[in-house]
Amino acid sequence: MSRRILVIVLLLANALTTWAATPNRLGYQGNLADSGGNPITANLSISFRLYDVASGGSALWSETQPAVAVDGGNFSVELGSVTPLPKSMFGRQLYLGIQIAGDSEMMPRPALTAAPFALRAGRTAQNTWLVSADGSAVDNGAALAAALTEAATAASAANPVAVDVDAGEFDVGSTALVVASHVTLVGRGQSATIITGGQANNAVLRLDSFAAVRELSVRNALASTGSAIAIGAFGAGGTSTVVDGVRISHVTGESVAVADAAGNARHGLYVCMRDSRLQEVTGIGEGGANAFGLRGDCNDANGNLIDGAVLIANGSTNGLRGAYLRGGGPWQRIKVFINTNPSLTDVYGLRVFKSPLDTGAALDHFFVSIEGDSSPSTNAASNFVGLQVEGADITVQNGNIGIENAVAKNIRGLRYFAQSGEKSAKIQNVDMRVEGTQQGALGFGEIIGMRFDLAAGELRNIDIEVECIGQTYNYCGGFLRNEQVGADVQGPLTVENLTIDARTFTPADTSNQTQGFKSVGTVNLRHSSIRVTQSASELVGGVTSDSDQSSPFNTTPSLIAENTTVSVATSDGLFSACAGAVPNTGTGFEFYGNVLGGGICTTNPNLKCFGNVKRGAGGTVLGPNCNGASQ
Repeated sequence: MSRRILVIVLLLANALTTWAATPNRLGYQGNLADSGGNPITANLSISFRLYDVASGGSALWSETQPAVAVDGGNFSVELGSVTPLPKSMFGRQLYLGIQIAGDSEMMPRPALTAAPFALRAGRTAQNTWLVSADGSAVDNGAALAAALTEAATAASAANPVAVDVDAGEFDVGSTALVVASHVTLVGRGQSATIITGGQANNAVLRLDSFAAVRELSVRNALASTGSAIAIGAFGAGGTSTVVDGVRISHVTGESVAVADAAGNARHGLYVCMRDSRLQEVTGIGEGGANAFGLRGDCNDANGNLIDGAVLIANGSTNGLRGAYLRGGGPWQRIKVFINTNPSLTDVYGLRVFKSPLDTGAALDHFFVSIEGDSSPSTNAASNFVGLQVEGADITVQNGNIGIENAVAKNIRGLRYFAQSGEKSAKIQNVDMRVEGTQQGALGFGEIIGMRFDLAAGELRNIDIEVECIGQTYNYCGGFLRNEQVGADVQGPLTVENLTIDARTFTPADTSNQTQGFKSVGTVNLRHSSIRVTQSASELVGGVTSDSDQSSPFNTTPSLIAENTTVSVATSDGLFSACAGAVPNTGTGFEFYGNVLGGGICTTNPNLKCFGNVKRGAGGTVLGPNCNGASQ
């Protein structure tokens, strides 16, 4: 074409970008006119080039289409039909160079706004965007961010949108991605689609109400100070802003950093949700001041299903938590793994808080493993707790708790404590093993398998093994139901099929006391086995009842023990202490059909003892009329 014809390109608004049959073509429309403004009709040879600068520079891609049909000035082409478009150049601002044969390339180059992301975030089907991963991790991340922004604009309850993400790495830098309401983000698998970022005081990937994400992994590797979350479900107002109807499944959220003492937390998963679901998820918190696998304890949380979760926490300077939970359930198939380090403050495998909405919770089929490092530091942790429930109305069943090599002021397998007016707990089919050293340098403390503070309820099919070793001891026991000044025991406790094996080795002083089962208030203990192995120079007891001095309706305790084996022995197997011990005054103490290794120690004339078989010596054995006669 003669150069005397000046060609003008008039771009349609936002350059219409449609998908051809092959995914590496970009639809483009334009309008050509001569220097007089007259539309051109002809078949023209046109060269197209893509640049990442508005002028100058080198073309990232080019092709010549030899016979472009122009009709009344209008033409439509598919860029990439001659030379395929390399997806690696997309995810950034691009400029289109156009040259008609016989003329120079026209200037200025039109900027492509939506088009640069078309191959990365284009429609593959109705209401579905495909985000490929053929570019660099940074380019892929930019394409993903653009796709989620576009999807948010298009999505509604009547028009849900899916963003389908290819296998590969997507680095979003400091950009916080948002999966908007009625948008589903889908990857190719937890080990295939990897989203990385470095967000401070935010999540790399955050879900709004009625959003969903599945089949991918997200990693927040924040290098600077600040709390960091990998995957979050909470409102734009912050982590305490509740969202509804969220679905998170088959994902991994990992928040990692070096340990620091600046109060910053690392959360693999952080959710403030109602009526939502977490299924087959992995949460990893590592480093910072506090590390969480999963946090879901905002006040408005309620009705959330957890079905399959692996939670890991380690490497922080202050505290490690597998999960914090609040607001109902059911929560099932949760596994927690924690490796501790010296100088921590608190370690919790699972911690459940009472909901202000007063909904009951259910924890089923769970596993907690806390591995200490056995360091006898005076800076040892205050608390090592496998499962702690604080005032929640809960059913706990089918669980396993293991704490090993722990050094702390308090080491507890399971702790439940009620508050005034709380309902009772039901705990069944739970095994726990607690082994460690009580750090007496931090003050009075304990190593205990299960502790109930004030709580009432039912315990069935519980197996507790406690091993207290080395250093200074204050209390070593299998089960303790305790009182607190100014608070009331909440009612009776029923215990059936409880097995306790509590062992103490080499206490440093005579202040140590080892108890198999000790309780205040009204207790019914049946069909159980309690064994205490004592070291020299310590106070011991098999089954012990005491008064609840703070409760107006439980000032006199009541203990019924029946069909239970209780033994208190030294390491050489001799029975020389109290298998049963109750206050010297009061009524309601009954021992029926038990096998006792050791005596029943009391001068209470109202104690009822029938059908007990006694082994060994020690203590005062009371007869049928509780008058001191032998049985």
